[in-house]
Amino acid sequence: LATLEAGLDPACKNINQVLAERLMEYDITRSVEMIKGQRRKEQYKALVGLGWTHPRKFDTFL
Repeated sequence: LATLEAGLDPACKNINQVLAERLMEYDITRSVEMIKGQRRKEQYKALVGLGWTHPRKFDTFL
């Protein structure tokens, strides 16, 4: 999830809906509410921040 979000434009609106759609491409079903819950966590925010600042390092988490 963090990998997908890090790949999005930070100005993207409706990020939760976009992430839900992207996850479906991988046959992963998550509700928007579940995604919101994950995105609130500090650890998740740190992972997304790492992906935006160091994309090559972030690829190792895939």
